[in-house]
Amino acid sequence: MQQALPLKRERVLYTTATGPDHFTFLLVDPESNNLHVSIVKGKERQQFQLGNGEMYLPQEIARRLAEHTK
Repeated sequence: MQQALPLKRERVLYTTATGPDHFTFLLVDPESNNLHVSIVKGKERQQFQLGNGEMYLPQEIARRLAEHTK
């Protein structure tokens, strides 16, 4: 995440980073104390989460996920 963009907000706080072979994002939901990190390499996605329940995916991240996992 050395090249991460500044935090943005769309229902959750989030940041993204893109490298030559990966797409990474961090989601923080301060209201529910949930934290989620995903690393997408090729079409494979590794996910790590603290807290319960589904995290909201901001539109920008949903779009990028669709592009990387086609």
